[in-house]
Amino acid sequence: GGACAAECDGDGDCGAGERCNAGACVLANGGPTGQICATDADCVAVHPGYGCVGASEPKPDNTGPQIVRRCVPRQHAPVCDGDAGFRCLRGPLHQPRNELGRCDTIDNDCDGRIDEDYVDQLYEDGANRSIARTCEAGLGLCRRSEVFRCADDGDGTVCPVRAGDPVRPLDDDCNGRDDDCNGRVDEDFVDTWVNLGGFSIYAFEATRPGATADSPGLDLNPDDGVDAFVESRACSRSGVQPWANVTWASARDACAAAGARLCTAAEWARACDGGVGRAFPYGNDYDPDACNGGEHDVDPLTPDIQDAATPTGALAACVSGGVFDLSGNLKEWTSTADGALRAVRGGGFETNVPAGLTCAQAGDFKPAEFRSEAIGFRCCRD
Repeated sequence: GGACAAECDGDGDCGAGERCNAGACVLANGGPTGQICATDADCVAVHPGYGCVGASEPKPDNTGPQIVRRCVPRQHAPVCDGDAGFRCLRGPLHQPRNELGRCDTIDNDCDGRIDEDYVDQLYEDGANRSIARTCEAGLGLCRRSEVFRCADDGDGTVCPVRAGDPVRPLDDDCNGRDDDCNGRVDEDFVDTWVNLGGFSIYAFEATRPGATADSPGLDLNPDDGVDAFVESRACSRSGVQPWANVTWASARDACAAAGARLCTAAEWARACDGGVGRAFPYGNDYDPDACNGGEHDVDPLTPDIQDAATPTGALAACVSGGVFDLSGNLKEWTSTADGALRAVRGGGFETNVPAGLTCAQAGDFKPAEFRSEAIGFRCCRD
C-alpha cells in the first residue's frame, strides 16, 4: 500500500509536451517507455518522469520466463519491481531511503504517510495534522508569524519566519505601539509638562495613545475584556481628542503608566488660577468664547448648540501659565477624596453656569466608578 510523491494533479501542472500520469509528469509522446534499462538513471537520462522496473517476460526461445528491466512512467502508487518488490519510482532529486529522520513532504517508505517522524514538530495536534504549529520572530510591530515546515535539505524542520523592519528608529509617538520593536511601548515619547514649582502638571488634558484630532484613540485589543487603553499610558500633547469616558481608577492607572499620578485638587487649582487667585485661567472676567464651556459652540457656522469636546489646546485663550483647557472642555478627575467620592474639577463642555467653570469650583464629587463623555483627567508629578 501507500502512496508516492505527487507532482501534478492534471496536465496543466506539467510542462510543454508532457502529461500527468497518476501524479507524475511524463512525456506525452511516450518517452522512453519500454526502453531496456539497468537502473532508474538510464530512464531519467531521457526524462525524469520515468523509472526502471523489472517484469517477467518470456525468453526469446520460449524456454521459460525471464526478468526484463524496462523504462516505465512514474506514478503516484508503488510499482512492482520484480524480485525487489513494490517501490516508489522517485525523481532524480529524491533519494531512495527509509522514512526515518526524513522531512521532505514525500512518502519515502511508501506506507501512505508523509513525514510521520516530524508530525509533532509540524502540527499542534500531531498525527491528526489539522492545526499547523506556528512560530514567531520579532517584537512589537516587527512581530511576524509563520508555520513550521520541512528544511530544504530534508533533515528536520525549520521556522521560516523573519522579523519585520521597525516602523521608526525611535518610539517617540504616543500611539500605543512598539514602533522600534524593542519590546517597549512609546518609551521615547516626551510629554508636554509645565513646572509650577514643587510639582509639574500636564500642559494638556490626558489623551489616549493613538488619539487624533477626530478620534479619541482605538482599542488595540478589543476582545481582551479591558477598556480601550486602560492598560496603556496617558499622554500630554496638543491637537488631539482628550481621553473621556474614563473611571477614576483607570485615570489613576493611566497616569501611573506614564510615570506620573493624578493631580490633587489643590494642585489643579494652583495651575488654573496661576497662584494669584484668578477666577478663570485667562482672567477674572468670564468670557464664554475663551474656553469650551456650555455657551461655546464648537462650530459657530452651524445653527443650534453644539456641546462637544474639542482637541486639546484648540482654544488658545484658554490657558494659564502654559496649561490649557483648565476651564471647560472636559471635567477632570483629581486624587482628592471625600470618603468613597473623588473630586472633579474644571467644569466641562456641558457646563452652562459660569461659576461651574471657575478655578475655585470645588463642589463636584463623583463615585470612583462613574464615567461620562464629559469627564477626563490630567496627570501631575513631583
